[in-house]
Formats: sequence, structure tokens, C-alpha cells
Amino acid sequence: MRDPVDTIETLANVGWAVLPVLACGIFFFGVFSAAMPERSITLYQRLMSRFNWRVSPIDERRELRTTKVLGLLLMLLSAVAWWRVVYGER
Repeated sequence: MRDPVDTIETLANVGWAVLPVLACGIFFFGVFSAAMPERSITLYQRLMSRFNWRVSPIDERRELRTTKVLGLLLMLLSAVAWWRVVYGER
């Protein structure tokens, strides 16, 4: 039987290896939302239709603007998270 501390250390090391990849994926999702907000909204609508929900914005111009801003915010936060994971202290 393995030592529980070794198991936890192994899981922690795997987690630290996965986090930069996850942050990059989230960054590109932010790029997608900021660059193509219409497609991002359509993707969300299709996803929700699979759960039998119909989603439509009340004010489409405002929704596009909000999606762009949130995409940029997602890019910023994921870049900071990536930087923290790669160059920060463990």
C-alpha cells in the first residue's frame, strides 16, 4: 500500500501540470467570446436547448457588448492565472 502523503503529492503535481493547459483553454474561450460574441451566444443557446431551455437576449446590442467585455475579462483572468501557476511560488 502506498503512503497517503505520496499519493497526495502525486495528485498535486499532476494538478500543477494540468492547470496551465486549463488556463490556456479558458484564455482561448475568452478570445472566442470577445472576437465572435454572436457565435458565443449561439453556442450557449444550442447548449441550453439540449436541456430543454430556450434562451434569447432581451436587448441584443447590450448582450453582444456584455459578451465582448466578459470575453476580455476572461482572457485577462486566465492570463493572470496562467502566469501565477507557471511563475508563482508553489
